[in-house]
Amino acid sequence: MRRQTVYPILALCIASSVALSGCNIPSHIPGLSSKSNAKAESHQHGRQTAKGKRTAARSSQTKGAATADKQDSHAKNKSIHKNKHGDSLHVGEGIHETESYNVKATANDEVSPLSGETTPRPHQKLPKRVKAKGIYVSGWVAGNEEMLEKLIRLADRTDLNAFVIDVKNDFGNVTYQSNIPLVKQLRADADPPIHDISALLQKLKSKNIYTIGRIVTFKDPHLSRHQQQWAMRTKSGKLWRDSGKKSWADPYREEVWQYNIDIAKEAVAHGFDEIQFDYVRFPDNANKVDREVAYANEQQWTKAENVSQFLQKARKEINEAGAYVSADVFGLVTSAADDMGIGQIWGQIAQAVDYISPMTYPSHYSSGLYGISNPDLNPYQVIRQAMIDAKSKNEEIHEEDAYAVAVLDEQANRRVAAIRPWLQNFTATWIKPHRRYGTAEVKEQIRALKDEGIEEFLLWSPNCRYTYE
Repeated sequence: MRRQTVYPILALCIASSVALSGCNIPSHIPGLSSKSNAKAESHQHGRQTAKGKRTAARSSQTKGAATADKQDSHAKNKSIHKNKHGDSLHVGEGIHETESYNVKATANDEVSPLSGETTPRPHQKLPKRVKAKGIYVSGWVAGNEEMLEKLIRLADRTDLNAFVIDVKNDFGNVTYQSNIPLVKQLRADADPPIHDISALLQKLKSKNIYTIGRIVTFKDPHLSRHQQQWAMRTKSGKLWRDSGKKSWADPYREEVWQYNIDIAKEAVAHGFDEIQFDYVRFPDNANKVDREVAYANEQQWTKAENVSQFLQKARKEINEAGAYVSADVFGLVTSAADDMGIGQIWGQIAQAVDYISPMTYPSHYSSGLYGISNPDLNPYQVIRQAMIDAKSKNEEIHEEDAYAVAVLDEQANRRVAAIRPWLQNFTATWIKPHRRYGTAEVKEQIRALKDEGIEEFLLWSPNCRYTYE
């Protein structure tokens, strides 16, 4: 699936990070900080911590401003792919983890060299916010009338109201005919599964279905293979590949940023209500990767700073184009003390997007995390603890703002992303023992969300078959 082994590996990284930071972590949740620990730590450091974090945040923002004007795996087939969420985290259109072109109007009327657009367009009004209860729809399923209709009927008879549709999939393929010159030049949209994206979106809107365009961001085998100067390369200059033999685009390259943003804005122009960035991270197994790769990191940013800067730039342009921005993060990001070597820190990403979607699949947590021997057998407990930690991290941001206003006499009105987790609607047959995930298991996960006051969720199934009622 999205990631079969990464959480256990990352758990070790988290534990190491916590040990180094001196945090007081309960033994029943190895490597993870609970809500009570977060509050205790906050009280221990007091004003100095809050002030220090805000100073660091301001420093990062200032630095970024200077250049902002700069996860069972499935074989690929015509209806299902192996995906991001299946890479060991999500699985979908072979993998898991979208007419007129809309370009941001800048002060200097600058035009993206990747888009070919010559006329700036005015800012567009954002759609009405909805409490999304959605499902993943691969490009192949979205382009198959019979399969799509089955999912629409599911939405008609339930309270599901959102579809997450592939715009750029795990292979780096755009799922519809694009008008972006570089996409055409690289043939990234060759033989697309969706023949008329605008008509598809209009149909879904007529059914009051909120549309989210999923873009697999930095894991892009197509772009990195055909535009190798933008790829992650080894220190000897060769194309770097992950354990699955897939190449990635270099997350530090601004051309890669703009390529993804241009695709996002084109998708918005076709009618998507929201853009969801998946694989908005660096490859896992960071120590090994960092020994092998020579990044194009001219700004000398940390991985987390780079991910945050990209998302801030993307949100600004995509919001102006008339759509919201969301980001998928590893499930453990809700509880980790650092970026786990992949560049994802909750507090930074939650301030850079409108919605944050941790991939909280119980099957992807290792034995012992949250004090649970077999996480896959206990979906309610896993989801609830993850949400407790996620809420705590959002609360910390609000508390820092309140402190800044009351004590530091600063203005603070930082937007914090709404929490909208991915839930498991697939059976992890590789786990021993494992639980068959059907209607009851989905309901247990949703009950855990409700008990923590979280109303939104997304269901992940690698084959886009759902047991929701």
